[in-house]
Amino acid sequence: MCEWLVMLSDEELINIAFTDEANFYLDGEVNSRNCTQYIGSKKKGGAGRASLDGNLIHMKEKHAEKLMVFAGTCKGRLFGLKFMHGNMNSQMYQELVKEECIPQLMAANNGSLEGIIWQQDGATIHRNPRFMEYLDHQFDGRVLGLGANLRGLRGHMWASLSPDLSVLHFSIWSIMKRMVFTSPLPISLDELEERITEVIDQLNGDPELIKRCHISVQ
Repeated sequence: MCEWLVMLSDEELINIAFTDEANFYLDGEVNSRNCTQYIGSKKKGGAGRASLDGNLIHMKEKHAEKLMVFAGTCKGRLFGLKFMHGNMNSQMYQELVKEECIPQLMAANNGSLEGIIWQQDGATIHRNPRFMEYLDHQFDGRVLGLGANLRGLRGHMWASLSPDLSVLHFSIWSIMKRMVFTSPLPISLDELEERITEVIDQLNGDPELIKRCHISVQ
């Protein structure tokens, strides 16, 4: 897969429809009964538990409210934005791809999927055999995914532990999170969803940034 990717032109890299999900957590007041506290150890010059308050480094909430976000990126734009307050299942994923992602990709590509390469990670909900056949047919074999080259399919294998090659993993999510969590911080999931939507709009206003992220996978 890596050898195949590095052979692609800049235009072909920009035409890869990278997709992924990420969790965005609310960052608000921390309840000490619902957080992990980190203190300086005695071995490293701290006072240990005997002086917790004076040696507290930071507090991390264990069960913060979160919003799962699905998005894709292709041809200098983010597409397929979907918010979930729980987990996504296989049926939800297939409907999202068929009813939202593919129509949006076609609208951005003169009404067809010609030249677009679909990428997805190896999550179980992505790998329904009949759905993989559907993707293979829709994208004429231009599919990057775990199992995309099996059972007569014409795509390319996406290694199960290869996040560094995904534009969303190594670049877009980090950019988005820096832009979302600026002061004043969102204090509810509704505000968080609104902030993420605004950030997506801002990023879509800078297609050259997104294209550079795609090209950088090489």
